Amino acid sequence: MKTVVVSGRVSEKVKRDVDRVLAREGTTPADVIRDVWTHISITGELPVTQQQEDEFRAKRERFKEFLELRASQPPSPDWLITLTDKEMNEMIADDMIARDYV
Repeated sequence: MKTVVVSGRVSEKVKRDVDRVLAREGTTPADVIRDVWTHISITGELPVTQQQEDEFRAKRERFKEFLELRASQPPSPDWLITLTDKEMNEMIADDMIARDYV
C-alpha cells in the first residue's frame, strides 16, 4: 500500500510531555498518527472533539482551584481527622435538631 507523510506542529512542551507518555506506553508518534487517522477514516469522527477537550480543560481548572483552596486552609485538628462516618452523621443530626431543621 502506498503511504504519504503527514506532519504538523506542536509546542516544545507538548512534544516533551507526549514523548514521555509514548515512551511509557511503548509506542511512537508515527503509530499514534496512523491510529488516529485510521480511526477517523473508519468512523468519520474525531477521537476527541474540541468540545470534549474544552470540557476536560474546564474540569481540570476547577480541580486545580479546589486544590489551591484546600492548600490554603489551616491544618485540621486531630479530632476531625479521625472522625468516623458514624460520628460525623451524629454531629450533623445533632446540629439539625439544634437548628430545628427536622
